[in-house]
Amino acid sequence: CCGMGTIILYYPTILRLSNSRIIALFSLSLLAFAPEFVYYSSEIKQYICELFFTVLLLFVYSYKNDSLKYTLIFCATVLVGIFNSNVICFALLPMGLYDGWQISRKYKLNFKTMFSDKETKLFCLRYSLCLLFLVVYYLLFLCNHPLKEYMNNYWDNYFITAQNISPL
Repeated sequence: CCGMGTIILYYPTILRLSNSRIIALFSLSLLAFAPEFVYYSSEIKQYICELFFTVLLLFVYSYKNDSLKYTLIFCATVLVGIFNSNVICFALLPMGLYDGWQISRKYKLNFKTMFSDKETKLFCLRYSLCLLFLVVYYLLFLCNHPLKEYMNNYWDNYFITAQNISPL
């Protein structure tokens, strides 16, 4: 399901971001025929869900505008994405940095006019809510996870670490 959703969203996302059908088709073919993508899609691994939510976020981001409706759709996508795949935060960082850079370039760091603009207010709202979602996710699921002790024991004993590897 997530593999097919990724394929369906991938082409229009890359097309909007690159403005080139050739790049979008080439990129889509690289994704669709990648052995890892096919393998993890058939195994129903979490990696495909993470890819799907990242592509979904990029799809929503590619329609960026200065409206409250867009901001709410973007935040809802982030909320659903974070609670299904915490990897989405790695896509949020460059988006936020790029948007912030665009705003600072537009206003030449004139803070009086920058923060009186609707675009800047929506930017602050959008990424403040995203940060709030990340903090809530961390506090609810990562900080006090009920299986934390079990998972730490599992990682210590069953994953290859530097101390488990003996030199020749």
